[in-house]
Amino acid sequence: MIETMRAKFRVDELNGNEEITEFTVKMSAVTDGSEENQDFNKYTPSGYYEMYVDNPKAKGFFKEGQEYYFDIKKA
Repeated sequence: MIETMRAKFRVDELNGNEEITEFTVKMSAVTDGSEENQDFNKYTPSGYYEMYVDNPKAKGFFKEGQEYYFDIKKA
C-alpha cells in the first residue's frame, strides 16, 4: 500500500489582485508538455482543484501557467 500519492497540477485561473489578501486558485491536472507531465497523465488523466486562500503570506505564491506538485497523505 502506498503512503503518499503525488499529483501535478497547473494553475489555470487566479482570482484576486494585489490589494486583496484573499484569492481563489483554479488548477487542472497536467496532461501535456514535458516527459514528466506525460508520465503523470498516465496515472492522473483528469482532475480539477479549486481552493480559496485567505492568507496574506500566500499572496504571490501561485502564478498562472505554473505547475505545482500535490503530495496527498492520510491525516
